[in-house]
Amino acid sequence: MVINVNFINKLKGFCSLLNLISILTMIILLNSIPISCRSNQFTMSDHIDNSTNENPNYLKIPKIFHQIWFDFGNGNKIPTNFERNTKRLLELHPGWEIKLWSEEQVEKLIIDNVPEFLDVWQGYDKKIKKHDSSRVIILHTHGGVYLDHDFIPIKNIERLLCNNTFVISTEDKNCMRIGNAFIGSIPKHPILREMINEMNQEVNAKKDVLMSTGPMIWTWTIQKFLVNNNQAGKGFTIYSPKYLYPLSHNRGSDFSNYKFETIDLIKDEFPDCYLFQQFASTWWPNNLPSI
Repeated sequence: MVINVNFINKLKGFCSLLNLISILTMIILLNSIPISCRSNQFTMSDHIDNSTNENPNYLKIPKIFHQIWFDFGNGNKIPTNFERNTKRLLELHPGWEIKLWSEEQVEKLIIDNVPEFLDVWQGYDKKIKKHDSSRVIILHTHGGVYLDHDFIPIKNIERLLCNNTFVISTEDKNCMRIGNAFIGSIPKHPILREMINEMNQEVNAKKDVLMSTGPMIWTWTIQKFLVNNNQAGKGFTIYSPKYLYPLSHNRGSDFSNYKFETIDLIKDEFPDCYLFQQFASTWWPNNLPSI
């Protein structure tokens, strides 16, 4: 049997094109379906629990921030702009602590606590998949609040956490795509176990980053979880983006005027905002922020 090499190469190219088309189709669908069409699966909350308590232990979610820094080709040095964000974050949150996780520390955490996930984690074809999945393992083990380095802290976030066991947000007011740049949780919340189970499936691990460890897999896992477990209104809150993502990176928004130096402008234009996400995407090679 004679195999035509040119034909094989064309076939490979065609399969890659089909894969790209399927990914783009999924992205378009998840970004175009209006909120009303998804209201039977989950809804965004515009309400913050205003109940306050003099007892400092009223928060169920532990008072610890988690951040992760992997070397994506830009070195292990955290940019000054991000260090400034972290400093302000702690100034706004007295009594909180912060833990910075390296790739080696996360690997040990997986070995000690979720060893069944180690093979998939070590075998990811892109480091960003390791980074994305690491936040799930960290929160499942320790609880607390994970947030990306490119959030500009505007005000204390404890009101967002009050009386909740799990907190997350959509990225865009016009669609129901979940953002994974900010996640608050008690240790071992069942949605985190569900995420680990989904990420640990080989078929998911091989998908594009958005669908293997990013916003897409978060979106459909939460949808399935809420339908099967009826968790809505039981300390499980999905906030509308105005609190964390007031500008959408999917809508061609201009972020150039919204910097650490212009916090007063952010406060004026987005009065409901607690943290301002800049979508710096530092996992792209040579994409250190100029923000």
